[in-house]
Amino acid sequence: MITERIPGVQELSAAGKLSLASELWEELEGLGNELPISETHKRALDARYARHGDDPSAGSSWEQVKDRLLLRPYPTNL
Repeated sequence: MITERIPGVQELSAAGKLSLASELWEELEGLGNELPISETHKRALDARYARHGDDPSAGSSWEQVKDRLLLRPYPTNL
């Protein structure tokens, strides 16, 4: 695991690790098109885009997805 090779990471508290992950994520967000995309992911995205073009009504709007997610019971085993 990469975190085992980074000095100090193993000693961080859970909150510290979460803060580190958040900072790393924010840094990655700024990279935009510099992030590599594997050929497998490109093919999957191309296939999904093509399916959407064949029948755009087959998908769900963001509002529909959000409503479904908000109606789901919150897991109690976390």
